[in-house]
Amino acid sequence: MLSSQVQLWSGTFVKRHIAALSSTVRIKSAAGHHVFTNIRTNSTTASQKNLPFTPIRQFRSNAPGQAAVTTFPRFDEHSMPPPEEPTELEGYDQSLGYSQVPGQQAYHDINRPAYWQSVPRWKDVSHYEFCTQKFQVRFTIPTIEKLEQFLDEVLPPVIPEYPGFEGVGTREAFIKDVKQGIEEAPMMIRLTPHVLSIINWKDPIADPIRRQFIPMKSSMLPDHPKLELDSLHEHDDSPVDGLVHRYPTKALFLATTVCPLYCRFCTRSWSVGPDTKTVSKNSIKPSRGRWEQVFQYIERTPKLADIVISGDLLENDYSPFLTSGDFALQRRYYVYQPDMVRGVEDLRPPMSTIIDLERRIRGTIGGMMTPNFVVDLPAGGGKRLACSFDTYDRKTGRSTFTAPSITGGDKENKVYEYWDPLHSLPE
Repeated sequence: MLSSQVQLWSGTFVKRHIAALSSTVRIKSAAGHHVFTNIRTNSTTASQKNLPFTPIRQFRSNAPGQAAVTTFPRFDEHSMPPPEEPTELEGYDQSLGYSQVPGQQAYHDINRPAYWQSVPRWKDVSHYEFCTQKFQVRFTIPTIEKLEQFLDEVLPPVIPEYPGFEGVGTREAFIKDVKQGIEEAPMMIRLTPHVLSIINWKDPIADPIRRQFIPMKSSMLPDHPKLELDSLHEHDDSPVDGLVHRYPTKALFLATTVCPLYCRFCTRSWSVGPDTKTVSKNSIKPSRGRWEQVFQYIERTPKLADIVISGDLLENDYSPFLTSGDFALQRRYYVYQPDMVRGVEDLRPPMSTIIDLERRIRGTIGGMMTPNFVVDLPAGGGKRLACSFDTYDRKTGRSTFTAPSITGGDKENKVYEYWDPLHSLPE
């Protein structure tokens, strides 16, 4: 989200402490097309006078059906302002410790245990304090050294061992294994208190949350020879730095590469986060010059009608008319086959898994509640239904797809390949 006051949060710019937004970036026009709509800043407040940007950058949407002028902030060339932390959490009642947003109470039990209080350093932290952005940012763990201190506090002296993890049954051995894993991973760690609190530290090797965010050297498997760092070839589809134009009428705007939490399996491990020992990142900074190039490309490309800003809004804009029943209307959308990215072959199942999963689920629940099971094709083929493969050889692990909607360059009639991880192939 772009706004008159900017924070780096969740891989995008988030509105906070502002009444600067008149509407969202993406809506449907009367003709049914997604278009930009009016986004404008209010008059500068006292707290904003020293921020390094001039009010707005305007351009006109190319979408048919509605000619909407869009405005964006314009930044000066010096450094971005630091995030402004909230002084209080809107919508929370300290005495109850759960959200007071209409409709959301159905998902909160005021008598449930405070799960983070099982972590020694947070045993006296209240619901209200723990659920603030300020607390989560302040106590995020971004380095190996800080993670080692945390693990030394929460791990028992002895932990359960598993096949393939022999010799990792003590606190010291586990910490050593994790440190070696981080040194070889393409993504640096960045762990919030929430994530650290929901991991079962009595059995960390088997914990599914730990597996997604904290690597272990002993679990790493050889990368497939067909695997690439930029597996989706987003660079090839970027006419300007930070804008991916793959589909004819749609583009993806990568506003920044800052996230509150770094996933091991990040598709953009080539860019997101700081450099690691194995990857020098192509970091996409939120500069005025780069954004201006993106805006100019959008303006001179009439076929673009839908611009997605990576990271979405982050904040939930609740309507006062929502009730708990409205949340039940949320529809399942995608189940993804993991991308072919470095360092996560221990997490990546073969294509047969997602195909068999869809076969078992389809027909057991209502059609409108059944998600699409998709694979985002390597080399820039876009999203395709996993079951729409042209060929799939389970012995070699090679599946092929065509993507008629992806055009331009050498993509006409191109055959895209997805490869199962080597460890899943029959011997």
